[in-house]
Amino acid sequence: MKTGTAAGFASLVVMILSAGLAWAQPGFHGGGPGAGPGMGGGPGMGGGPGAGPGMPGMEEGPGDGPGVILRFLERLDLTDDQRDAVEEIMEETRERIEAISEESGLTEPGRDFLVLFSSPDLTAGDLADLADRADALRERIREAGIEAVVRIHDVLTDEQLERIREFAESDFHGMRERFEGRWR
Repeated sequence: MKTGTAAGFASLVVMILSAGLAWAQPGFHGGGPGAGPGMGGGPGMGGGPGAGPGMPGMEEGPGDGPGVILRFLERLDLTDDQRDAVEEIMEETRERIEAISEESGLTEPGRDFLVLFSSPDLTAGDLADLADRADALRERIREAGIEAVVRIHDVLTDEQLERIREFAESDFHGMRERFEGRWR
């Protein structure tokens, strides 16, 4: 298998899962730019594209919620036990991300940014502190997402993994072209 294709497919799975997990968090519903950490005109918040779990396409396309990874895996004809295991992993991960988000104090990052921004004595240090907290939140969510992807991988059979490899080599670029406009 081509290394670039495999890396691209792995990135797609992480993006799909991250978008789904972000959607599952309280305060991240509603989708679109600015919907979660890493979206931002401000330091990791606000109104433009950024690199975080609250990414564009949250209401349609690849980032439309936790069910998107299950729909993708449907191509693999999961057994009932596998489906139950994946759903359990997704639920555990959603709960973990909710706890991480609550613990960070950034359950509403857009509001937090606006409150700070509207302060009469805003300083660069204040913004840096908020950005650092948002970065730490993104990293912890990223780690939870990566762990979930590995756990889901481990539920699949060798035959299912082979089908994924075949998809990555044959249809991956076609899928990217179909969704390209949604990621801008």
